Amino acid sequence: MTININDIIANLPPERKARVEKRAAELITEETTLQDLQKAKIIPGEDIEVRAIKMQSAAQMQVTKDIDLLKAMGEPIYYQNGKQLIKEESDGRKFEYRLREDGSEEILGKLS
Repeated sequence: MTININDIIANLPPERKARVEKRAAELITEETTLQDLQKAKIIPGEDIEVRAIKMQSAAQMQVTKDIDLLKAMGEPIYYQNGKQLIKEESDGRKFEYRLREDGSEEILGKLS
């Protein structure tokens, strides 16, 4: 009899299922990062400056992948341009916002 891992996970209590899914996401991220480092061809013993540039490039590739994934999931992207806080919706609309003391967002205006 074949055991399907998805069936096992589906029958777990909600708390345990959430922990399993969180850990799976961490492992996938770790594996992706290792693959990105291998793609960047970071070689032990090479010049530190060259290695730093390659690591920065690999990190930027990962950030780009993460942003694309969030957009595909319909999640907004938050970033800062100087002192300006920006919220970019998955459809490309951009808004300047500020955080209120209670943690909520106040949209100050739409950006072009």
